[in-house]
Amino acid sequence: HRAPVYVVRNGYQPSCRNIDASERSTRIKISYTGTIYPNHQTILPILDALVIVRRQNINIGREFELNMYGVDQTYLDKEISERRLEGVVFQRERLPRSEIRRIQQQSDILLLLNWETSGEYDIFPLKFLEYLDARRPILATGKSEDIGVANILQKTKAGISIASSAEIAKSLLNVRLQFKKFGNIVYEGIENEILGYSFDNSSGQLETILQNLLLSMDDKQILAKNKQ
Repeated sequence: HRAPVYVVRNGYQPSCRNIDASERSTRIKISYTGTIYPNHQTILPILDALVIVRRQNINIGREFELNMYGVDQTYLDKEISERRLEGVVFQRERLPRSEIRRIQQQSDILLLLNWETSGEYDIFPLKFLEYLDARRPILATGKSEDIGVANILQKTKAGISIASSAEIAKSLLNVRLQFKKFGNIVYEGIENEILGYSFDNSSGQLETILQNLLLSMDDKQILAKNKQ
């Protein structure tokens, strides 16, 4: 109708972060929370990346742990078994959202599976917003040409977006060195940029748009009266 179109994204509700350092694991904990859509997403690249890491004579069972919460994809049992990753990769049960938010905050790396299919753009899962709120490094994978998430990660410095198993393995090896040296993984997210994706910010955008619409309606009513 020749009217402007406004997009106001969802946001995250800031949660309390009170993580005791003693709760940190001796292994690098990678967490994926939520559903996997088989026709659009795949977790296989990171499984293959873990195999590549193991080829460097690294005991990945002692140094890495990939937990998938609420996934429950039976076909993955076969993929995990074929790669001999039973002691590294685990499918966990569904948990209340409050517990999932706590797990996200206690993770060393948060795994985000971007779309693998082409032709769909601006895929913006809610878990990505929760990940931003968790203030933990995000590893996004996926071959889609949609670069929306990648651009946000670059802008916020909250993580990286890579697609190939070889590049994922390279990233994990770099993370491993950092973990062995410092006992944790340094988080470099830019706080002011991340706050731009909170509910406070998105609700402020919506308020501005609604106020402008109301002003526009008032102006039209005034013009209509003047014409009369």
